[in-house]
Amino acid sequence: MKILFFALVRLLFPYSVSAQIIVKGKILDEKQQPLQSISITLSQKNSNLILTYSLSNKNGYYSLSWQGKADSLKLNVSALGYGKKEMIISEILKIK
Repeated sequence: MKILFFALVRLLFPYSVSAQIIVKGKILDEKQQPLQSISITLSQKNSNLILTYSLSNKNGYYSLSWQGKADSLKLNVSALGYGKKEMIISEILKIK
């Protein structure tokens, strides 16, 4: 797998029924060089329906923001010429 990535997940829990979920990170290659125009999508764990998406900038950074409720989400990273990477973000939000 040529794509290595760092994902910093920061969660905000407002007092409403849904929460704002923010995922930020940086896409790097094997030599720790930033990769531009890498596709990053966020979806429900058991679904292919894309909730939000982003492309990495020239420095490899990306940011995703989604307003909703979920127990777990799936972060997908892909680009032509590189492999596809999937990461499950579990137990993000438990509002009762």
